[in-house]
Amino acid sequence: MLSVDGRMLLPETSSWRRMRWYASLTEKLDIILFGRGGEIVRDGNLTIYSTSVSRPFSLLVGLIKGLRLVKKEKYDLITSQDPFELGSIAYLLKKTGGGALQLQLHVDFFNPYFVAEMPLLNWWRVAIAKWLLPKAEGIRANQEKMKDYLISQLKIPQEKIAVFQNFVDYKKINQNPPRFDLRKKYYQFDFIILMASRLVKQKNILLALRALREVIKKYPRTGLVIVGSGPEESSLKTAAGTAANNVVFEPWSDDMISYYKTSDLFLLTSNYEAWALTAVEAVAAGLPVVMTDVGCAGEFIKDGENGLVFPINDVRLLTEKILVIRENEDLKKKLISGGQKSIRPFLDLTLEKYLKIYKDSWENCLR
Repeated sequence: MLSVDGRMLLPETSSWRRMRWYASLTEKLDIILFGRGGEIVRDGNLTIYSTSVSRPFSLLVGLIKGLRLVKKEKYDLITSQDPFELGSIAYLLKKTGGGALQLQLHVDFFNPYFVAEMPLLNWWRVAIAKWLLPKAEGIRANQEKMKDYLISQLKIPQEKIAVFQNFVDYKKINQNPPRFDLRKKYYQFDFIILMASRLVKQKNILLALRALREVIKKYPRTGLVIVGSGPEESSLKTAAGTAANNVVFEPWSDDMISYYKTSDLFLLTSNYEAWALTAVEAVAAGLPVVMTDVGCAGEFIKDGENGLVFPINDVRLLTEKILVIRENEDLKKKLISGGQKSIRPFLDLTLEKYLKIYKDSWENCLR
């Protein structure tokens, strides 16, 4: 497996747990982790080899490490977290050492905002993906929209494509009580908007800050709690401007249930998403969601039924939707009730059932 998710090296994080779940499905799982500290971590049949340098040099170091591994081991499957740089390395490893190739799609690469964010680099990435994806034995996508694109535009047979997301313990999120109360912690706010994401340009948190400045003109005690970290944190704090006293930044937490269950609204303003797992978790926790028309919008979050969806980068409509939830208790209750209906089919999704789906996607590549 080729990955850039450095959180898998941190004990008790969701990424750390997932890698150990996946290892339980195999005789041996080796992971090359790009751009981290250079250590080798072993836990039973799982080994993580992290590169000691950051991009672009980590790609070269990872490729060299991968070539050594595929010459020493006989891998049945090589799976890559993306169909771009890592996918290219995975393809070279497959050609060198054999095995089936699975490419994972964790980004909506055909969304025009993806290319616009870094025009030269992401245009090249899209070109690579379009060339690589038809060469893979299997593809894991997060959305049915992605599957439709792969079939209609890249002519990939549908039997090669598996559509599923990371595991969500709907029952635990739905039924577990919160450990703390944000409303008590931030008593200066009478309405708390929650965001949970990496602080990167893709998430367009600037849009949330612009809308907040409009909302507090009418409701000055509205607060925005942003849980996460990333390279944009400093610039976002500066951009808060006149709303700075209404914005709180907190580091990422593995106890998001408490955040979801003691907030008033969950907000997602991304320009593109693979799925937007946090929005799904918020719905499971009984929190109304307002989000851009990306990821799970349309497939899971349905406008007016279990959330409110607005066009990307539309600050006017975002402001209106925040205000309507704040001012209309009946609508808020309707969205919460709709959310509870939408998660009912998933309440019996156990980890064992999910891992069977995951393993089936691997075995399908081998077939």
